[in-house]
Amino acid sequence: MQVSMLPHVLLIERAMRKKFQPGSSSPVFALVLLALSTQALVFGQERAPDNRADARAQTEGHGIQIEVGPGNRIRTSEDGFSWQEGQAPTLSSLYDVAYGNNIFAAVGNEGAAVTSTDGLNWKLRDCGTEERLRAITFADGMFVAVGYEGTILASADATQWKRYNSGTHSRLQGICYGLGQFVVVGWDGIILTSTDGRLWKRQLSGISSQLTHVSFLDGMFVAFGKGGVVLTSTEGTVWRMGAAFAAR
Repeated sequence: MQVSMLPHVLLIERAMRKKFQPGSSSPVFALVLLALSTQALVFGQERAPDNRADARAQTEGHGIQIEVGPGNRIRTSEDGFSWQEGQAPTLSSLYDVAYGNNIFAAVGNEGAAVTSTDGLNWKLRDCGTEERLRAITFADGMFVAVGYEGTILASADATQWKRYNSGTHSRLQGICYGLGQFVVVGWDGIILTSTDGRLWKRQLSGISSQLTHVSFLDGMFVAFGKGGVVLTSTEGTVWRMGAAFAAR
């Protein structure tokens, strides 16, 4: 049975954030990149406590941990061990969640956007699109969400959203923030960057693969894609295949 890559990407990301500080030397990080890029890393069928390994995304804020998915499921915990399970006020599946400005915001299919200040009581918001949203982050005082048909939305409070021109109709699948800029990845090897979340510039990825996730880890941007593709960048504008950094 094929195992979804996203939960394992999240596990790798959590482990890297705990183990390494920005700017430190990370030989294990390089080995992870090499293993992923050559599809040599075999993921098992292990499940997190309380069978939470099927969660699509996680965030933490104000001492509260939130996990979303599959479906409209939302889990809340104050200690990471005891979890309270609930449902968002939407029938649409949720795919990502972020925290900022004392607000939790989750997004998903059919333009679904829900917010909460305590992680328990959620409100459905109108973000002005019915496109499927796949990722959201909070940085530099704003939430930025991305999705199908090149959709990019931004909001300071996750309540009033505005759409910005991405310059593409490709599916946008992942977003992160680092070095003073947002980085977005998607299908057709799409990589976009923005310093303000409004004006976006396409960067050359050198591939046409489906990129599904991007993170800023240990001072480096890392983009993951279908087929074990891994791209890395130290500044967000010049990208290289992950295996090239195996000796880092």
